[in-house]
Amino acid sequence: MARKLKSSLPLLPSKLSKIVDPSTSVMTEESRKDKQRHNYNKRHSTKNLSDLSVGNNVWVTDVRAYG
Repeated sequence: MARKLKSSLPLLPSKLSKIVDPSTSVMTEESRKDKQRHNYNKRHSTKNLSDLSVGNNVWVTDVRAYG
């Protein structure tokens, strides 16, 4: 990208031009996100809520009210 590298470590030019397959990187990213989602849900004891339909009563917190 025509910029100086900030690293003072010498690297081989073959290491700089590594080509990454987009499909494998997308799959890796999705699996990482799934693992993070699973760990968050497990740690915070989340649960799936039932779907809302028209006419259901819901509780809405007024965020403009000062406590």
